[in-house]
Amino acid sequence: PPPSAKHTDAVQAELARLSQQHTDYEAVLAPSAPSDPDQGATWPSDDELDEILGPRIGARSGSITRRSQRVKLPRSPEELAAPLHAAPVSTLNTDKLMERMCPEVRARTRHLFDLLYATPPEPTGPPPRSTLSRAHALTLCNSGLASHRSGPGFRGNIPFCVVEERDGDLRLRFILWTKHANIALKGEYQPHVPLSHVSSYLDRVLHDVASLRDLEKSFYQVEIPPRFRHLFAFEDGDGNHYEMTRMPMGHSVAPEVMHILSSVVANHPDYVLPEYITPGVVTDVWVDNIRIVGARDRVERATQKMDQAASYAGVKWKEKDTRNLVDAYTFIGVRFDHKHRTVQVGEKLQRGLRSFSFTTSTAADVETLAGRLIHGSGVSGAFPGDHWFAVKAFRRNTNHLNAGRRLPSDRLPLPPGVRRAVARWIRDVLRPRTITHTPSTTSATLFVDASLSGWGGVWVDHGTNQLRIVGGRWNATEAQQHINELEAKALKLCLYSVPPAEYKNNNIKIYVDNTTVQHVVRRRVCARNPYINSDVVASLRWLRRNDISFSLSYVRSERNPADVPSRIAVESFKSADFTRVKLATRDFFSL
Repeated sequence: PPPSAKHTDAVQAELARLSQQHTDYEAVLAPSAPSDPDQGATWPSDDELDEILGPRIGARSGSITRRSQRVKLPRSPEELAAPLHAAPVSTLNTDKLMERMCPEVRARTRHLFDLLYATPPEPTGPPPRSTLSRAHALTLCNSGLASHRSGPGFRGNIPFCVVEERDGDLRLRFILWTKHANIALKGEYQPHVPLSHVSSYLDRVLHDVASLRDLEKSFYQVEIPPRFRHLFAFEDGDGNHYEMTRMPMGHSVAPEVMHILSSVVANHPDYVLPEYITPGVVTDVWVDNIRIVGARDRVERATQKMDQAASYAGVKWKEKDTRNLVDAYTFIGVRFDHKHRTVQVGEKLQRGLRSFSFTTSTAADVETLAGRLIHGSGVSGAFPGDHWFAVKAFRRNTNHLNAGRRLPSDRLPLPPGVRRAVARWIRDVLRPRTITHTPSTTSATLFVDASLSGWGGVWVDHGTNQLRIVGGRWNATEAQQHINELEAKALKLCLYSVPPAEYKNNNIKIYVDNTTVQHVVRRRVCARNPYINSDVVASLRWLRRNDISFSLSYVRSERNPADVPSRIAVESFKSADFTRVKLATRDFFSL
């Protein structure tokens, strides 16, 4: 159905806010980067977007990033000519690493190896034709990563190569997709790899220095026992038979195995026995990438112990990525500068953003750009909701890709108004971000609620153990809004109701009983509703402007102390109403 007049007014109001929001920008883009095209362009309407991006489709298929996963196979002559990432590498000693593991991790590792070497059911029907070239198969054999077989082994594996970029150059990575083994493990195997969102690693820049390690061809350092190698058999395109001698990428268990072994070499406190732990440092492991941060003397001691563990177990480091006691480096795609306490998206993402063409882009290019901007926003702290119309355009494109109404190769030049929004977002993502100290303790808790009659909040100050009850009534226009919109507005009003100086440089815990608001705060954008988007972004900006860190969680309505002031005007409170709020707050914390 066509949008209602109220929704159209809200869209126009949001566009007006966005168009006036960022009038001045630092010159953070390189000369080759996209600049503001068509300075006098106006924001496109929904009808204009329909003409450029195609008609709107059902909301059920709406998202920003595609649901299906894409694999970049080599297709162009340049990609097909790229070198295969394969070279001889020594094997590590898993038994020596298991000696250092705490009992729980040791038991988990043994279970993972049992799953890795379990025999899956034989596939029915002929195997798919291999696309692996004989030259690449021979490269694997000459590197000692695979060996020839006289006949076929397990016939359910699919070998192929994918294209990846490394230091600005293309290379091919070999994947042996153990499809049938992965399917057989679906119900039995649940991965336990604690890889958090990139934003959770940024505060490490507050430490003095870091040491970095990266395992050389990490998966290939794990040797497959000869009696199990037939399970990792494959063919090349000419029908020649091979089997892997080292653990391949493509088995669902392999990443967790690699993550555990890397964590043990790094002496991560969650994985090793107490005598191997170095106190006073923070150790981050991302599958086969290791970083240790802390004070210089402690990091130096932890680095020495890590290198000793690697030497003991025969682990080989990648020499060019081995760095000791540095204060500027790139880790998991983020540039860390300990001296200036800043983080920035890595060089690879910067190249991708700067190389985007507004005039020759395809639907796949726009999809890739959306993913890069969403990821980069987690590093730079940019709010996607500040670029609401760009998100709206990205979502429209993704809807059509998911519904099959557009091919990834279809040309999709962005209209002038969307170009302006995207250029602003790219600038925000490329800016360095200064990280401030995050308090480890919570200084206050805020409960938020809204009803159709009003809004309410209960502030609990953990320093003074005092309650502050805030609230208000909706006017006639606000009372007609959807409850989700009112809940987002209530969050903003509750934050605005206290002097920010009271909680500046503090940490607060926020509870809401509305899952939509919880979801939008987590994603920093609401593409479907400009009212919710505007109020949530205003709340996030208030928190950042006052250097207030926060966490937001869900609380059931019957346990939410703010339910009372949202329904009864605070100025009309009676003694019984104050008592209800106090009892509800006490019951919440007692539970």
